[in-house]
Amino acid sequence: LDALQATSAIPVVFSPAAIGHDEFIDLVAFGALPARTLRERYHPDLLVGTDCNPKYGGIRDWLPGGWKEFIESGLQEYEKSQQACDLLLHPAFKAGPFRFDRSVDFVEAGRAAAQKELPALKKLLGSF
Repeated sequence: LDALQATSAIPVVFSPAAIGHDEFIDLVAFGALPARTLRERYHPDLLVGTDCNPKYGGIRDWLPGGWKEFIESGLQEYEKSQQACDLLLHPAFKAGPFRFDRSVDFVEAGRAAAQKELPALKKLLGSF
């Protein structure tokens, strides 16, 4: 139950979920690529990320000011995480991220994205 509360604690909408002496928030889509944390904590020689976040093109047009600023700030941080990757895969999804009935399509999109970037990955691996 604690984990469910924490993963539902969307900033601005809900208060952080308290578990023991710690507080947790859901990072929405902005924490879905922990590349900067991995770089800082583990110093990998090579970091390959996957951009699985949905794209909400026109959402900024109708959001109120505070929400728009929140979304823009999160997207800027997410962009920094993308830049921390040596290679970033971009699966082309044909459905929204919560369409669990389309999981086979998501797996296929990931495979196709990885296959497309295979030459770049081989080149990166060859530099070690």
